[in-house]
Amino acid sequence: WKSLRNLIPNEANFATASYRGMVEYTGPTFDLAGQLKAISVTWKGQRFVSPNLAVHIDNQSVAATGIRGKWKATNFTGSILYGFKSHALTGFANSDKVPLAELANSLGVKGLSGLGSAKAIFSGTADHPVVQVAANGAGHWHRDTGAPIEIGNFHSRGPRGRGTVGCSGVVLPGPAGGGC
Repeated sequence: WKSLRNLIPNEANFATASYRGMVEYTGPTFDLAGQLKAISVTWKGQRFVSPNLAVHIDNQSVAATGIRGKWKATNFTGSILYGFKSHALTGFANSDKVPLAELANSLGVKGLSGLGSAKAIFSGTADHPVVQVAANGAGHWHRDTGAPIEIGNFHSRGPRGRGTVGCSGVVLPGPAGGGC
């Protein structure tokens, strides 16, 4: 069982987790497939509430599919695949009704408010993940001085990786419009 415990990152903390499924362990090989639920999981400083997912783990990889849960005030769905030898990470997440302030703050951007939806595609490795994000919604930007600027409906795409956020395109309709 020690080899199974080594699959869970040390920094992952589960609150009241349950697993229902199959476990096959024969010598150095194992296969685990079932449903995992928890009250919460905290990993790398981020707390996910009520995660519920189908999981498959063998000697090569872990796959989590049909993930449903809540991050901050936002419900999300997604799937992720991680290779143990390559450390390759592949996955996606979707969320509607995202509070823009919470999303922006997590990216180091201050002053946004409103609601949007976001889709993310993950790649890279666990140590150096790359996330492509597409977001749309409506909101305001609250500057340090002066009245807030209405963003209105927006559509944005960009990468996030290795501590940086990029913007490969944004559409802000209206007389000023804009892009990056």
